Amino acid sequence: MKALVAFLSLLFALVSTAHAANGANDYLLSVSPKVQSATLGKAVGTNCTGQIAFYMGLGRSEISAGKGFWSIRCTDGRSSPFR
Repeated sequence: MKALVAFLSLLFALVSTAHAANGANDYLLSVSPKVQSATLGKAVGTNCTGQIAFYMGLGRSEISAGKGFWSIRCTDGRSSPFR
């Protein structure tokens, strides 16, 4: 039982550390789809009004590890990936 508690404590510490390292992704995951679209649209710039935001997940290898990947569609039909 002590080994299980120790394992779960370690797992929680690792997940908490990884989770805290990506504040922008955490923010986007916590807000409504409308706010996600507006925020990413502004990040695109070039007069993009965000229409639909799509969360593609977290990177898993090397330089992309732990980074959130998003795509945004602008109201004029353009789309753009984010990380």
